[in-house]
Amino acid sequence: MPGEPIFKFEYQKGSPWRHENLIASFDFAIQKTDVEIENEKLEKLKKLTPYFKLDTAVNNSLLKAIRHDLLIALDTFNTLENNTLNRLTSEFDNILKTGILQRSVDSYEILEGKMEIAQITGNISVKIQVNQLYSEKSAYNYFTGILTQVLQEDPELQEKTINLDITKYIKANLEYDTETTQKQIEEIESFISTTQGMVQAGERIILNGEIVDAEKFNILESLKTSYKKKQGEGFNKYMITAGKSLLIIILLTLVFIFLYFYRKDILNHFRRLTF
Repeated sequence: MPGEPIFKFEYQKGSPWRHENLIASFDFAIQKTDVEIENEKLEKLKKLTPYFKLDTAVNNSLLKAIRHDLLIALDTFNTLENNTLNRLTSEFDNILKTGILQRSVDSYEILEGKMEIAQITGNISVKIQVNQLYSEKSAYNYFTGILTQVLQEDPELQEKTINLDITKYIKANLEYDTETTQKQIEEIESFISTTQGMVQAGERIILNGEIVDAEKFNILESLKTSYKKKQGEGFNKYMITAGKSLLIIILLTLVFIFLYFYRKDILNHFRRLTF
Protein backbone atom coordinates (compact mmCIF):
# COMPACT_ATOMS: atom_id res chain seq x y z
CA MET A 1 0.00 0.00 0.00
CA PRO A 2 1.26 3.55 -0.66
CA GLY A 3 3.01 5.15 2.31
CA GLU A 4 3.51 1.86 4.14
CA PRO A 5 7.00 0.95 5.45
CA ILE A 6 8.90 -1.50 3.21
CA PHE A 7 11.92 -3.55 4.26
CA LYS A 8 14.23 -3.20 1.26
CA PHE A 9 17.55 -4.43 2.64
CA GLU A 10 19.49 -7.53 1.62
CA TYR A 11 22.11 -9.05 3.91
CA GLN A 12 23.89 -12.26 4.80
CA LYS A 13 25.18 -13.58 8.09
CA GLY A 14 28.96 -13.16 8.29
CA SER A 15 29.07 -10.51 5.52
CA PRO A 16 29.47 -6.71 5.84
CA TRP A 17 26.38 -4.49 5.93
CA ARG A 18 26.40 -2.85 2.48
CA HIS A 19 23.68 -0.28 3.11
CA GLU A 20 23.64 3.04 4.92
CA ASN A 21 23.71 3.15 8.70
CA LEU A 22 20.48 1.60 9.92
CA ILE A 23 18.57 3.33 12.70
CA ALA A 24 15.34 1.93 14.12
CA SER A 25 12.41 4.08 13.01
CA PHE A 26 10.04 2.44 15.50
CA ASP A 27 10.11 0.19 18.57
CA PHE A 28 10.24 -3.54 17.87
CA ALA A 29 10.83 -6.75 19.81
CA ILE A 30 13.88 -8.94 19.22
CA GLN A 31 12.68 -12.42 18.36
CA LYS A 32 14.33 -15.53 19.73
CA THR A 33 15.55 -18.00 17.14
CA ASP A 34 13.84 -21.38 16.78
CA VAL A 35 16.95 -23.01 18.24
CA GLU A 36 16.90 -20.71 21.28
CA ILE A 37 13.20 -21.39 21.89
CA GLU A 38 13.72 -25.16 21.53
CA ASN A 39 16.75 -25.14 23.86
CA GLU A 40 14.82 -23.14 26.46
CA LYS A 41 11.93 -25.57 26.17
CA LEU A 42 14.21 -28.59 26.62
CA GLU A 43 15.91 -26.96 29.60
CA LYS A 44 12.59 -26.34 31.32
CA LEU A 45 11.30 -29.82 30.49
CA LYS A 46 14.32 -31.30 32.25
CA LYS A 47 12.84 -29.92 35.47
CA LEU A 48 9.39 -31.34 34.72
CA THR A 49 8.14 -33.86 37.26
CA PRO A 50 6.23 -36.63 35.45
CA TYR A 51 2.93 -37.78 36.95
CA PHE A 52 2.05 -41.38 37.80
CA LYS A 53 -1.27 -42.67 39.13
CA LEU A 54 -1.23 -45.06 42.08
CA ASP A 55 -3.95 -47.72 41.77
CA THR A 56 -5.28 -48.05 45.33
CA ALA A 57 -7.71 -50.78 44.24
CA VAL A 58 -4.74 -52.96 43.28
CA ASN A 59 -3.05 -52.12 46.59
CA ASN A 60 -6.06 -53.14 48.65
CA SER A 61 -6.55 -56.35 46.69
CA LEU A 62 -2.91 -57.47 46.98
CA LEU A 63 -2.58 -56.54 50.64
CA LYS A 64 -5.79 -58.37 51.47
CA ALA A 65 -4.63 -61.47 49.54
CA ILE A 66 -1.21 -61.75 51.18
CA ARG A 67 -2.59 -61.11 54.65
CA HIS A 68 -5.24 -63.79 54.11
CA ASP A 69 -2.67 -66.37 52.99
CA LEU A 70 -0.29 -65.51 55.83
CA LEU A 71 -3.12 -65.84 58.34
CA ILE A 72 -3.76 -69.36 57.06
CA ALA A 73 -0.06 -70.28 57.07
CA LEU A 74 0.80 -68.84 60.47
CA ASP A 75 -0.57 -69.56 63.92
CA THR A 76 -1.65 -66.01 64.73
CA PHE A 77 -2.68 -67.01 68.22
CA ASN A 78 1.03 -67.30 68.85
CA THR A 79 2.28 -63.81 69.78
CA LEU A 80 5.58 -64.27 67.96
CA GLU A 81 3.91 -65.42 64.76
CA ASN A 82 1.33 -62.66 65.00
CA ASN A 83 4.18 -60.14 65.19
CA THR A 84 5.71 -61.81 62.14
CA LEU A 85 2.42 -61.44 60.27
CA ASN A 86 2.20 -57.75 61.12
CA ARG A 87 5.82 -57.16 60.17
CA LEU A 88 5.49 -58.84 56.78
CA THR A 89 2.22 -57.13 55.87
CA SER A 90 3.66 -53.77 56.98
CA GLU A 91 6.74 -54.25 54.78
CA PHE A 92 4.55 -55.29 51.86
CA ASP A 93 2.26 -52.29 52.39
CA ASN A 94 5.28 -49.95 52.26
CA ILE A 95 6.30 -51.44 48.91
CA LEU A 96 2.81 -50.88 47.52
CA LYS A 97 2.61 -47.30 48.82
CA THR A 98 5.97 -46.42 47.27
CA GLY A 99 4.83 -47.81 43.93
CA ILE A 100 5.54 -50.73 41.64
CA LEU A 101 6.23 -50.15 37.95
CA GLN A 102 5.68 -52.89 35.42
CA ARG A 103 9.24 -52.56 34.11
CA SER A 104 12.55 -51.26 35.40
CA VAL A 105 12.92 -47.50 35.84
CA ASP A 106 15.58 -47.38 33.11
CA SER A 107 13.09 -48.60 30.50
CA TYR A 108 10.83 -45.54 30.93
CA GLU A 109 11.92 -42.73 28.60
CA ILE A 110 9.91 -40.18 30.59
CA LEU A 111 12.01 -40.99 33.68
CA GLU A 112 15.35 -40.45 31.96
CA GLY A 113 17.38 -37.99 34.04
CA LYS A 114 14.51 -37.48 36.52
CA MET A 115 15.05 -37.45 40.28
CA GLU A 116 11.43 -37.77 41.33
CA ILE A 117 7.87 -38.39 40.19
CA ALA A 118 4.56 -36.92 41.31
CA GLN A 119 2.51 -39.84 42.59
CA ILE A 120 -1.24 -39.19 42.33
CA THR A 121 -3.61 -40.90 44.73
CA GLY A 122 -7.13 -39.55 44.22
CA ASN A 123 -6.81 -35.77 44.49
CA ILE A 124 -3.52 -35.92 46.38
CA SER A 125 -0.09 -35.69 44.76
CA VAL A 126 3.13 -36.56 46.59
CA LYS A 127 6.74 -36.55 45.42
CA ILE A 128 8.52 -39.92 45.35
CA GLN A 129 12.23 -40.33 44.59
CA VAL A 130 12.75 -42.29 41.38
CA ASN A 131 15.47 -44.43 42.97
CA GLN A 132 12.92 -45.61 45.55
CA LEU A 133 10.47 -46.97 42.97
CA TYR A 134 10.13 -50.69 42.42
CA SER A 135 9.70 -52.71 39.28
CA GLU A 136 7.75 -55.95 39.56
CA LYS A 137 11.06 -57.80 39.58
CA SER A 138 12.77 -55.62 42.21
CA ALA A 139 9.64 -55.65 44.41
CA TYR A 140 9.66 -59.45 44.27
CA ASN A 141 13.36 -59.62 45.11
CA TYR A 142 13.06 -57.11 47.95
CA PHE A 143 10.08 -58.75 49.63
CA THR A 144 11.57 -62.23 49.17
CA GLY A 145 14.68 -60.95 50.94
CA ILE A 146 12.58 -59.61 53.83
CA LEU A 147 10.69 -62.91 54.07
CA THR A 148 13.93 -64.92 54.07
CA GLN A 149 15.36 -62.73 56.82
CA VAL A 150 12.24 -63.13 58.96
CA LEU A 151 12.11 -66.90 58.48
CA GLN A 152 15.76 -67.26 59.41
CA GLU A 153 14.91 -65.76 62.79
CA ASP A 154 12.34 -68.53 63.35
CA PRO A 155 13.16 -71.69 61.34
CA GLU A 156 9.81 -73.27 62.26
CA LEU A 157 8.05 -70.69 60.10
CA GLN A 158 9.92 -71.85 56.99
CA GLU A 159 7.85 -75.04 56.83
CA LYS A 160 4.61 -73.12 57.34
CA THR A 161 5.31 -70.68 54.52
CA ILE A 162 7.04 -73.06 52.13
CA ASN A 163 4.05 -73.05 49.75
CA LEU A 164 3.65 -69.26 49.79
CA ASP A 165 3.92 -68.02 46.17
CA ILE A 166 5.15 -64.42 46.36
CA THR A 167 4.60 -63.84 42.62
CA LYS A 168 0.84 -63.89 43.27
CA TYR A 169 1.09 -60.66 45.26
CA ILE A 170 3.48 -58.69 43.07
CA LYS A 171 1.69 -56.57 40.48
CA ALA A 172 2.34 -53.10 39.03
CA ASN A 173 0.24 -50.40 40.68
CA LEU A 174 1.84 -47.31 39.13
CA GLU A 175 0.78 -46.07 35.69
CA TYR A 176 2.19 -43.10 33.80
CA ASP A 177 -0.41 -40.30 33.72
CA THR A 178 0.01 -39.01 30.17
CA GLU A 179 -2.85 -36.50 30.35
CA THR A 180 -1.74 -34.70 33.52
CA THR A 181 1.92 -34.66 32.46
CA GLN A 182 0.99 -33.30 29.01
CA LYS A 183 -0.96 -30.47 30.64
CA GLN A 184 2.16 -29.55 32.59
CA ILE A 185 4.23 -29.62 29.39
CA GLU A 186 1.75 -27.35 27.60
CA GLU A 187 1.73 -24.95 30.55
CA ILE A 188 5.53 -24.78 30.51
CA GLU A 189 5.54 -24.14 26.75
CA SER A 190 2.91 -21.40 27.07
CA PHE A 191 5.17 -19.42 29.42
CA ILE A 192 8.17 -19.49 27.08
CA SER A 193 8.53 -16.03 25.58
CA THR A 194 9.35 -15.80 21.87
CA THR A 195 11.12 -12.45 22.35
CA GLN A 196 14.27 -11.34 24.16
CA GLY A 197 14.31 -7.61 24.64
CA MET A 198 13.42 -4.55 22.58
CA VAL A 199 15.03 -2.16 20.13
CA GLN A 200 13.85 1.40 20.75
CA ALA A 201 13.05 3.92 18.01
CA GLY A 202 16.18 5.96 17.25
CA GLU A 203 18.51 3.19 18.40
CA ARG A 204 21.38 2.26 16.09
CA ILE A 205 20.98 -1.23 14.64
CA ILE A 206 24.02 -1.60 12.37
CA LEU A 207 26.57 0.62 10.65
CA ASN A 208 27.72 0.55 7.05
CA GLY A 209 30.51 -2.01 6.69
CA GLU A 210 29.81 -3.64 10.04
CA ILE A 211 29.82 -7.46 9.98
CA VAL A 212 26.40 -9.06 10.27
CA ASP A 213 27.15 -11.44 13.13
CA ALA A 214 24.61 -13.85 14.66
CA GLU A 215 23.26 -11.21 17.05
CA LYS A 216 22.90 -8.51 14.37
CA PHE A 217 21.38 -11.04 11.98
CA ASN A 218 18.70 -11.93 14.50
CA ILE A 219 17.91 -8.24 15.13
CA LEU A 220 17.62 -7.62 11.38
CA GLU A 221 15.35 -10.65 11.00
CA SER A 222 13.21 -9.32 13.85
CA LEU A 223 13.02 -5.93 12.14
CA LYS A 224 11.98 -7.58 8.87
CA THR A 225 9.24 -9.49 10.71
CA SER A 226 8.02 -6.24 12.29
CA TYR A 227 7.83 -4.58 8.85
CA LYS A 228 5.75 -7.47 7.52
CA LYS A 229 3.49 -7.28 10.53
CA LYS A 230 2.95 -3.56 9.99
CA GLN A 231 2.18 -4.18 6.33
CA GLY A 232 -0.37 -6.80 7.35
CA GLU A 233 -1.95 -4.39 9.81
CA GLY A 234 -2.10 -1.73 7.09
CA PHE A 235 -3.72 -4.17 4.67
CA ASN A 236 -6.30 -5.14 7.29
CA LYS A 237 -7.14 -1.49 7.93
CA TYR A 238 -7.49 -0.93 4.18
CA MET A 239 -9.81 -3.92 3.85
CA ILE A 240 -11.96 -2.74 6.76
CA THR A 241 -12.25 0.74 5.24
CA ALA A 242 -13.04 -0.72 1.81
CA GLY A 243 -15.65 -3.01 3.35
CA LYS A 244 -17.36 -0.13 5.15
CA SER A 245 -17.37 1.96 1.97
CA LEU A 246 -18.87 -0.90 -0.03
CA LEU A 247 -21.57 -1.38 2.60
CA ILE A 248 -22.50 2.32 2.43
CA ILE A 249 -22.68 2.17 -1.38
CA ILE A 250 -24.95 -0.90 -1.24
CA LEU A 251 -27.27 0.76 1.29
CA LEU A 252 -27.50 3.96 -0.78
CA THR A 253 -28.22 1.88 -3.89
CA LEU A 254 -31.03 0.04 -2.11
CA VAL A 255 -32.51 3.35 -0.93
CA PHE A 256 -32.36 4.72 -4.49
CA ILE A 257 -34.07 1.58 -5.90
CA PHE A 258 -36.80 1.84 -3.27
CA LEU A 259 -37.44 5.52 -4.05
CA TYR A 260 -37.39 4.90 -7.80
CA PHE A 261 -40.09 2.21 -7.70
CA TYR A 262 -42.22 3.28 -4.73
CA ARG A 263 -41.63 6.99 -3.94
CA LYS A 264 -40.83 8.77 -7.17
CA ASP A 265 -42.32 11.93 -5.71
CA ILE A 266 -39.49 12.11 -3.15
CA LEU A 267 -36.93 11.39 -5.85
CA ASN A 268 -38.36 14.15 -8.08
CA HIS A 269 -38.32 16.51 -5.11
CA PHE A 270 -34.59 15.86 -4.59
CA ARG A 271 -33.96 16.45 -8.30
CA ARG A 272 -35.72 19.84 -8.17
CA LEU A 273 -33.65 20.80 -5.15
CA THR A 274 -30.45 19.71 -6.89
CA PHE A 275 -31.16 21.56 -10.11
